[in-house]
Amino acid sequence: MRTTTRRERVGRWAEDSAFNLGVCRITLAAVILYAKPLMDGAAWAARIPVEARSVPWGLEWFVEVLPISEGSASLMALVAQVAAVAVLLGLFSRLSLVVLSVSLYYVLALPQLSGSVMHDHHLWWFAVVLAASPCGDALSVDALIARRRGRDRSGDRGLSYGLPIRAIWLLLGIIYFFPGLWKLLTSGAAWIFSDNLQYQMYAKWAQMADYEPLFRIDRYPWLCQLGALGVVLFELSFLPLVLFKRTRPWAVVGGLVFHQLTRLFIGLRFPVLWLCYPMLIDWEGLLERWGFFESESDDELGVEPAPSAMPGRMTWPGAAAAAVMLAGALSFGAIGFSDAWPFACYPKFDEIAPRSLPDIELVLVDQEGEERTIPVREYSPAGRTQRYWALTWSLLGAHRHDPLEERRLRAYWEGVARHSAVAARLDAARELVVYRVEVSTNPDARTEPPLRRERIAGWSLGP
Repeated sequence: MRTTTRRERVGRWAEDSAFNLGVCRITLAAVILYAKPLMDGAAWAARIPVEARSVPWGLEWFVEVLPISEGSASLMALVAQVAAVAVLLGLFSRLSLVVLSVSLYYVLALPQLSGSVMHDHHLWWFAVVLAASPCGDALSVDALIARRRGRDRSGDRGLSYGLPIRAIWLLLGIIYFFPGLWKLLTSGAAWIFSDNLQYQMYAKWAQMADYEPLFRIDRYPWLCQLGALGVVLFELSFLPLVLFKRTRPWAVVGGLVFHQLTRLFIGLRFPVLWLCYPMLIDWEGLLERWGFFESESDDELGVEPAPSAMPGRMTWPGAAAAAVMLAGALSFGAIGFSDAWPFACYPKFDEIAPRSLPDIELVLVDQEGEERTIPVREYSPAGRTQRYWALTWSLLGAHRHDPLEERRLRAYWEGVARHSAVAARLDAARELVVYRVEVSTNPDARTEPPLRRERIAGWSLGP
């Protein structure tokens, strides 16, 4: 019996089926359609005054070259949704994915101008990888048409199907691996064995309109330290687990548990990431074992498949697209740079959590000199949400790349006065004063006065 070489074994590991690639296409389209609120956020972000925008690295050309308006944002969001439906059905799969990739770039890029990068990069990465692959060869309208014309490839296997899937696996692994690594590189054991996780939770609760879990795990320090250890171990292990058939289910289970626990105790849902997990499952193999149909596929590292099951077709554009996405994700993960788009290291939370957060306070001064603080819900109806905090920190200069400038504060105020309930208060006001305040993240101190209060700007509201 001939001994299988390592190169052959790796080659067979990289092969997959048209069926499984079709599942990846359907999964991505379904997640994008589910994530419609992300697209709605584009129109909201387009209303941010030009002077108040925060432009992350990589989008400088975007704001200089492309038109940005609420109308263009709504139009591109509609194009993305229509394209996603076509991708879901597998109708003109590649063309639809190209259209989806272009429109999705625009729609997802706009909210990044609000002061904080929203880490949904992977949706665009996956769209580009699939756009350069034969993902419409199975489970699609395209496949039905091809079958009628005698060009059925729905049962094929090969590198052209496997490489895009493996690239997506690696991208998912990179998303988790580098945040885990940077926690240890930046803060070391203190990230785990201290009260750090309690204050990480406090900071996120404050950013989610004063979210508070049903079970206050923060009152049990030993549970928090155990949880912190679990977070780091999970993030570091996801990438190696996802590479092998026998350990991949553990990555899926671990990821689902991780995200449900972060939803329960921190309020972070992040469904646009874990809803992509069906891409990690060998659906063809499962359906074959369950007796739904017979497949010509073999084990990933098993015997050599028959020639009819190994088409020699290789899509070099697909390999190039996968290589570019992987290179971008690896590079930004390795340097730990999160404030960029369309490539970035996913949120690291690697520094020991602060005990307070900077906030903005808008105060109207009337004709008698009496100050009246404008309630946050008058200009941010949802309260202190993540969008509110992102833009606030940008205006206060809390981000390294955003300066504290009165012109930016004025632009922000003009938007507030024009698009909120604040307008009704302006007749009796003669001056606006802007304060920077530091508020405690501890939920037990929410009703207490700010820790610090500093006037940073003010101007007359008179004619």
